[in-house]
Amino acid sequence: MGKQSDLFLVRVMKPNRYGFIYYEENLKNNNLCISSFDRDWVHTGTIQLTEGMNVWDFEFNRQGTHIAASISPKNLVDQQYMFRKIHLIDIQSGNMKKISANQGKLGNYVFSPNGKTLAYTAASTINDHAVSQVYIVSLDEGIVTNLTPEKFKGHVTWVSWRNNEEVLYLSEEGVYPKLNLVSVKGGKRNVILDASASGIIFDAPEFNDDFTQFVFTGSTPADYVNIYAWNGEDEPRRITDINPQLKEKVLGRQELIRYNARDEREIEGLLICPVGYEGGKKYPLIVYVHGGPESHHSNGWLSRYSTPGQVMAGKGYMVLYPNYRASTGYGVDFAMEGFMDPAGKEFDDIADGIEYLISEKGADRARVGLAGGSYGGYASG
Repeated sequence: MGKQSDLFLVRVMKPNRYGFIYYEENLKNNNLCISSFDRDWVHTGTIQLTEGMNVWDFEFNRQGTHIAASISPKNLVDQQYMFRKIHLIDIQSGNMKKISANQGKLGNYVFSPNGKTLAYTAASTINDHAVSQVYIVSLDEGIVTNLTPEKFKGHVTWVSWRNNEEVLYLSEEGVYPKLNLVSVKGGKRNVILDASASGIIFDAPEFNDDFTQFVFTGSTPADYVNIYAWNGEDEPRRITDINPQLKEKVLGRQELIRYNARDEREIEGLLICPVGYEGGKKYPLIVYVHGGPESHHSNGWLSRYSTPGQVMAGKGYMVLYPNYRASTGYGVDFAMEGFMDPAGKEFDDIADGIEYLISEKGADRARVGLAGGSYGGYASG
């Protein structure tokens, strides 16, 4: 797969008006090809499998007979976000057919071990601003089934397989992720790992075939990132010590807060208290507003280059990370409350969080600052 483009630069100047420059790239599509080699690794030929469309990524089944690929009509970023569909390609014949029924955003996808079913994550509708659901599609019959719990108060972000009969998926629920199993026939899910119990904000795992050993990266409010091992039963065990210097630092206490917005909608956020925090005293407040808004804060390590919460806590600041309406992690209905209302209820939620901290936690009304990047910059402006 290769990418080529021709770049055109146009400068437009009109009398008494602003001038502007825009760029147009004649981007060539990425095509999927298979090259053959003999036993001495001498190239014997290449077959192009796609044409007139753009391939973004692909997966082989274990049998080596088929490829699943996410494809859009054009090689444009908006098409990558909103118009990718999964296509099944027969490697021997080159025949291809669309198999996903997603509208809007598409997440990861993976074949079942026997190659008969494909699991994938995707948005629920064209207006759903994030990947939120887990689906399976039978490759023989083309039947798509949504395995997401009904009225789910979270977002599914990743999927894999335990075996041919059970799907494994990662969900973000409030400020904690969960790892879940569900039958391909549907029904109630089985939560096998819950970050609210372990205290570790974990990412999608790697695991062995017999489902007895998992490894994943994870963070906590006091630890930026490390690698953890888990046997599927006991508590996850940290197996690296990447940031030993943190043990020597005094950190601000991090806690989950909940408050009611002006319309009584409950909103969650994460608060880092100033180092040496004392009740009854007043502290300057910084609010870091996440971007997206299809994003959210989890109760792990929050300090980054642009959101240095613990640095500011060390300087005596109180720091709030709100999960305002339209955030992910609270279900599609919660996320849709920001639809067609940019920085409306969303901004109210942020303002109401500030009021809560002033009345309940000692934030100083006269010393409040907001910061954010991308949509967070817009919402905090």
